[in-house]
Amino acid sequence: MAAMFLNCRIGVAPFKYLGLPVGDNPRLMATWKPMLDIIRRRVGSWGNKYLSFGGRIVMVNAVLNAIPIFYLSFLKMSVKVWREVVKIQRKFLWGGLSNRTKISWVKWDDVCKPK
Repeated sequence: MAAMFLNCRIGVAPFKYLGLPVGDNPRLMATWKPMLDIIRRRVGSWGNKYLSFGGRIVMVNAVLNAIPIFYLSFLKMSVKVWREVVKIQRKFLWGGLSNRTKISWVKWDDVCKPK
């Protein structure tokens, strides 16, 4: 009755609204997979041949941190998901797109400090 009055259709949960999953369990890794894929695509599109180390620091602080913050404004992230986000950011910062293990010369806490 209300759907006819409001001239809208009846849907089922879970669904996506503005890219965010509505009605999913935020404790499940599957809920956060789209966000992790967005971060990985963003890292893959920039690569390391065009960015210096300083450019990668700016990208981690400005771009890669903004994506999870948008999701965190609506959902509470589990520690497992947060560790995966940090792992992607660290791997990009120290190694770019290469799969080789790189040496981290500065503590991660120092990289994340505000200016």
